[in-house]
Amino acid sequence: MVAHVARFVEEQCAQIDRDHKRDDLPRASVAWVLLFATVAIILPRLLGSPESFQGSTFLQGLSSAWPAPEMHAQLFWALWKGVHFGVLPWLCMRFVLHRGLREHGLAWPQQPASWKLVALALVVMLPVTLLASRDASFAATYPKCPGAGDSTSRLVTWELAYAFQFLMVELFYRGFLLFALARSLGWLAIFVMVLPYAIIHMQKPFAECAGSIITGIVLGAFALRTRSIAGGVVVHSAVGLCMDLGVLHAKGQLALLFK
Repeated sequence: MVAHVARFVEEQCAQIDRDHKRDDLPRASVAWVLLFATVAIILPRLLGSPESFQGSTFLQGLSSAWPAPEMHAQLFWALWKGVHFGVLPWLCMRFVLHRGLREHGLAWPQQPASWKLVALALVVMLPVTLLASRDASFAATYPKCPGAGDSTSRLVTWELAYAFQFLMVELFYRGFLLFALARSLGWLAIFVMVLPYAIIHMQKPFAECAGSIITGIVLGAFALRTRSIAGGVVVHSAVGLCMDLGVLHAKGQLALLFK
């Protein structure tokens, strides 16, 4: 069994190298990619976090007429990912790498059968997510947006914003960073990408932080083999929604929303 798994992994790594590895090191483009990635990751500390929204009278003034003010900080956090995980990487793709979003995985998988693997991942992960939602550490963390469980409209608004930020996360880690580095590093790019991806989960419950390593590796390999981040977006969004609904159910709030 172990030998079969090892052979399968070796075959996938070899195929990733054949599909993506084009350039030898050293490459100045690799330095630029890592520099843009570093700036993108630390930028929310300056602007893009819920705390930065709460500390800005200008931003609060712009949103003062909008409903559900308790949700504004987290909605801002989710939507700002379009800037530091979307626009900033695009600038590097366009003006440094001279490649487009499609070449970095923003496309449908080339193999339709790959959706079977996405379905299998959901079959495995969603029950585990529901079980985890009963844990106190997850219940204290999710939903990330205060007031999201107060009404169906607020819940839908939050989940749409939440799904958008998952799209941006996948575009950045499994799209921009992974595909750019794979041209020089091949399958090793997966593990370079996993390092910062795991670090951003350090403030999450430990099980989620540890699981991000496995998730990052699996979704990274899947993205490179299918030339698409679509599977990761679907899995991430479904798991996020499942966790929120599971926590709300455990708290007795979910039934109240659909009375």
